[in-house]
Amino acid sequence: MLAALTSGFMLSFSLILAIGAQNAFVFRQGLTARHVHLVVWFCALSDALLICAGVFGVGSLIAPIMDDYHSFIFLLAALWLGFYGVLRLRSAYLNVEALDGDTDRENPKEAIQILTALFLITWLNPHVYIDTVLLIGTLSIGFDGYSKTAFAIGACCASLSFFSLLGYGAAKLSPYMVHPRSWQIVDYITAAIMFSFAGIMLWQTGWFNS
Repeated sequence: MLAALTSGFMLSFSLILAIGAQNAFVFRQGLTARHVHLVVWFCALSDALLICAGVFGVGSLIAPIMDDYHSFIFLLAALWLGFYGVLRLRSAYLNVEALDGDTDRENPKEAIQILTALFLITWLNPHVYIDTVLLIGTLSIGFDGYSKTAFAIGACCASLSFFSLLGYGAAKLSPYMVHPRSWQIVDYITAAIMFSFAGIMLWQTGWFNS
């Protein structure tokens, strides 16, 4: 069981380690030091649901949907990421994101906006399903019984560990993000990442292939 637990942890951590749209969002939100707990746990729980779905057999139901609606799913994801990239460019241009020192305030409306954006970036991203439901689910076939459960637990723990390090680690940097220029740089980088992944997803629709 320990081998299964370790395998699940290492596989999940290696997949999530790559810089992606979701990771960029979590890191940026961590820098604001607001609603970090909410963001970290939302991402970890979302991954846990998808990982468990893949490990315990839902991948066989998702695969046909991905095949049949591949182009449409990737197009929706690309449009959303492109739109969010535009928002980040607008923010950088208007220069309105500098921290004001009041990082502990609770703003329910802001929390809803953050969760809405994060929900779309997470659940509308086909790569999330490919990595968690399909890939992790497929590689879990070599385990059965308690070992399969241990594999899933290891994969879920990796997700929680990664997002905790990313979100809370970024929050430690928030005292240095008091200058508007710092936020401009972060927003430009975030926009570049979003546009890059939007371009990749547009390419994967197959519409640009000869």
